[in-house]
Amino acid sequence: MFGFGSKARLDNLKVKNLRKARVDEEVKYDLHMGSLSTSNSRYEGFKRAAAEPGRSEYEIERAALEMSSWAKKKRSTLKQIRQVQARMRVLDSLIRTIEIKDRLKQHGIWSKLDNMKPEDVMKSVVKIATMEKESDAKLEDISNALDAGSDDIVIEAEKDLDEQKAIDEILALRSSNQ
Repeated sequence: MFGFGSKARLDNLKVKNLRKARVDEEVKYDLHMGSLSTSNSRYEGFKRAAAEPGRSEYEIERAALEMSSWAKKKRSTLKQIRQVQARMRVLDSLIRTIEIKDRLKQHGIWSKLDNMKPEDVMKSVVKIATMEKESDAKLEDISNALDAGSDDIVIEAEKDLDEQKAIDEILALRSSNQ
């Protein structure tokens, strides 16, 4: 999952390597956030430009098409951001687990973890990380709202809806400027 290999055992993972992987994920997160910012600004830029007085129907439709494209890019980027955030939570859980190794050994938990297959450890860590985040109701609500538009078939089905929404936003902005 993080380039540690399928033969990696929990006992062989090093906090230093996990922290490096965490930094790599943070860099990916920062890049995606930049892409999200660009998507938002381009979307708004096309909307403002098309709302200027004197724009033709063709120009409005062209701007709406561009806005639709940037809306899809935004949804795709948000999906990637959620994936990076999930990987960061997994890495954080692994780091915490390894850091409390001595206490886990005292209670006999470490040997059970260490004897698990790497895939099972990852699944367990993902479950733990997910449970931690699910306790935050706001994050869960945001995740559910964002998941609604992340499937490819949903994106295709919303193609016309995005374009029409963009046209409506342009016309509303145009009306408020007059």
